[in-house]
Amino acid sequence: MGYMLDNAIYFVSSIILIIWCFRQNVDFVSKFIYAITFVILNSSYNIMIKSVGHHVLVVPRNFLYHKEIFGQVVPVDLIAVLFVAISLKEIPKSISGISRSVLMRDIGLFALGTISYIINQGYSVLGVSAYFRYARGLLYLMAFFFVTRRYLRQGVKILFPLSIIMLGSGASCLVVPLRDLWVRYSHRVLIIDQESAYTISILLILIYFFLLLERKRKKIKIPRLPILVGFTLFLFQYAWCTYKTAYVYAIIFAACVMYFVKGHRKGMIVVFTCFFVISPLVINSVVRLFTSTPIFTRLNQITEYTEYISNGENSLYAFLFGSGIGTPYYTPNLSTDTGEVKGVDLLANPHWKISLQTPILSVFKDTGIIGMFVFIISTVSICIRIGNMLRNIYIEFSEFTYQICETLALGTMLIFIVSIRTVYDSTSAASVFNGFVLARFCYSANEIRKTQNHL
Repeated sequence: MGYMLDNAIYFVSSIILIIWCFRQNVDFVSKFIYAITFVILNSSYNIMIKSVGHHVLVVPRNFLYHKEIFGQVVPVDLIAVLFVAISLKEIPKSISGISRSVLMRDIGLFALGTISYIINQGYSVLGVSAYFRYARGLLYLMAFFFVTRRYLRQGVKILFPLSIIMLGSGASCLVVPLRDLWVRYSHRVLIIDQESAYTISILLILIYFFLLLERKRKKIKIPRLPILVGFTLFLFQYAWCTYKTAYVYAIIFAACVMYFVKGHRKGMIVVFTCFFVISPLVINSVVRLFTSTPIFTRLNQITEYTEYISNGENSLYAFLFGSGIGTPYYTPNLSTDTGEVKGVDLLANPHWKISLQTPILSVFKDTGIIGMFVFIISTVSICIRIGNMLRNIYIEFSEFTYQICETLALGTMLIFIVSIRTVYDSTSAASVFNGFVLARFCYSANEIRKTQNHL
């Protein structure tokens, strides 16, 4: 019964998103692409329901990502190719500034990882499916970046649709049997979509954050629904059932206040109040986090990988340039924490893994010390540039519009996205989200800069 209700929740939330998109004051093509984009974001790649996720069962919520039309081609693949095709004329104009730096970094590392994959014969154990998973991520990133730059740049507020997506996700977890929900970091999750836990939900709370710190709040009408959704998500998901993103939020918020609102009395009061309110709720979770199986698993993965490549024929090359994107490595010990590994894959290849589940070090596995050095240097440069853009926006305007608050949130989200791994090294759903955020921020920041020049 719970799974049927989840299907109903997914359909209802998707219909609400489609109706909302077609009521926006934009041209028809933009309405249509907005609708497709938000329905895809409302869908799940990794559903945190054991009986569905582990066996890759096709249900309405994951249909777009897992229903094979022919071969291994799924509906989102065709949509991505279509989006690239209709955006071809705009591609030269779309890549500039921050987006050029991010895409050059990731395409360069992808090329290096591909060369290493070929040299180390990464296809010899598990075939090419693992490599094409990363290639698919790059395709989705580029497709949704280009289509967003061309069609989704009009002033449509994304707060409502993102809130509907998260509200539906939380509602589904209330109707699915508790025993069938995944456990992450010693906690039963209360969010139906793996990707939304560290993509949409972070962006939503960042938008709330900047709206509430707006210096003349009367200039902005804050909808009641998003605030209700944000409070509900925090109360049920992050206070009583802490997921790993709760700690990410704390770091992001502290960084925002220290960087953008330094010396801002209201901002410091908000931070200290939140700290004292949240601390008693999460202190037990923090202790359990650092003594949990997932932390041990990640440390063990690094040891097993370095030992594996040390005993290989191309050990020096693997250390310098990586073993390649999608190249598996052997793990003699079976862990009780399988991360996002599907049950069917675990049964087929229990001792082979294709990635390190640790940010930044996953870049080392794919492209070696050289690639990790390039990643760190370019990432620092990109984050400094984004930070300076956000700081200039914050300082320049004495009163904020919704667009400014959303842009500050998008920029902060982008710093988080680019700083932990390559933008394509994500699940399919996260790659869609990353392309959307990168394009929307670049366009919004440029529009605000034009406004600044006219002040």
